[in-house]
Amino acid sequence: PAWLGLVVMCGVSFTSNVVISLIAPFLPQHFQEIGVSQVWCGAMFSGFPIAMLICSPLAVRMMGRFGRVPVLFFGLILQGVTTITFGSADSLSGGPGARSDLALVIYASSRLLCGAGGACANNAIFSIAVDRFPDNVAKVMSLNEIIIGMGFSLGPPIGTTMYIAGGFGLPFLASGLAVLFFAPFALMLAGGSGASDAPAAEGSAENSGGLLEVLQPGLVVPAVSLLLGTSVFGVVQPVLSLYLQDHVGVRPEAIGIMFAVLAFSYSLSGPGMATMADRLGPLKVCAGGGLAAGLIMAVGLGPAAGLLPTGSVQRVTYMVVILALLGVAQAATLIPSLHAMKEGVTLSGPSVTDRVVAWFNMFLQLGLAIAPLVGTSIVGMIGFERGVALCGVGIAAYGLFAVRFACTATIPQSPVVRQRSISITGVTISPRASVQLPSPHLAPMRGQLSDHLEYSESPLPPARL
Repeated sequence: PAWLGLVVMCGVSFTSNVVISLIAPFLPQHFQEIGVSQVWCGAMFSGFPIAMLICSPLAVRMMGRFGRVPVLFFGLILQGVTTITFGSADSLSGGPGARSDLALVIYASSRLLCGAGGACANNAIFSIAVDRFPDNVAKVMSLNEIIIGMGFSLGPPIGTTMYIAGGFGLPFLASGLAVLFFAPFALMLAGGSGASDAPAAEGSAENSGGLLEVLQPGLVVPAVSLLLGTSVFGVVQPVLSLYLQDHVGVRPEAIGIMFAVLAFSYSLSGPGMATMADRLGPLKVCAGGGLAAGLIMAVGLGPAAGLLPTGSVQRVTYMVVILALLGVAQAATLIPSLHAMKEGVTLSGPSVTDRVVAWFNMFLQLGLAIAPLVGTSIVGMIGFERGVALCGVGIAAYGLFAVRFACTATIPQSPVVRQRSISITGVTISPRASVQLPSPHLAPMRGQLSDHLEYSESPLPPARL
């Protein structure tokens, strides 16, 4: 059934992003306890998205050869098993701190393999869902991106709660089992209504065309906004917990609540941003959200945040408000991004969907891969407030460019669509009143009506956004 595709899509999106982000609040403390350098925290945070970035093109090729459902099933199994392995690294290396070097090898390898599984699962299920709901693509995309943001934002409070309750291994055991739970349901998607779920024939049009073919300006601009949007999470989350505890004065047991503020503001504003994207256009909302997020980082989380006394109610309240506003801006950036990318490509067809989804995943993961490493380095050199402000200025500058592009760009038209102008006894019907027909339809009509009608074909003028 069609609803099963949506359920699996939501489950894959949520669990994958929980797995990425749940390590943020407690991994630094755990690595400190077992004698692993804090530099590896950023590396572990980046390992999953780096693997997804590298493996997404491979996942597209695998879908063309084996079909989407087998790739989805394989990805879920790999991701679930390696998530559990990550949480068991201490036990597999002889106990916490016994052999930190061996534990670090297990941490790194399992995290990378987990990202590879995530690339297979996410690319496959996104493509299945989009093609099975061709008349509701915008709604499906919006739902998917709301779930992605919820998973990424709720990961830290979920991880903190489980870490306090059951130790380091429990969050990974629970999330790994949650991923594996959806694997049997993935197999039930085989033989559904989407014909494109099956592997494409060798040399067929479904198997032709590369990723670069769809890399058009209409896709690139929202894709970079997406990259910078996920960079906001990548810059802020790995270092936020220590900042909240040491500089804001938040108690360790309340840090998860602060992360939850960001998550809930994102989730609550998600449906409204989807509706706004339908009315104003996804590119405009995506670009405006990026501009707003950059300004919030530069002004709200910058040096101005340090003016209030540490540990005061005013300082904590201020951070709650800023994190809530940041969640709203992030919803505006991320939720319409896939829709904007797909709308910016002139080509069509299931294989095009696969490639657009692959670019979406690669840009999304690129931000999560680069930002933690860059962000932690900058914050380590100049401090949290100045470092976040510097990153915010860069994000806001691109947001301003994207807003200008969205307000002045034109929607490209497919080259096979023509405008029919009809002249009957010397009276020409206005182009606005004419009908749009694909070019191949014009030839037989000319043969039938050539004695009475005169046709002229001209490309459609570009529509203004």
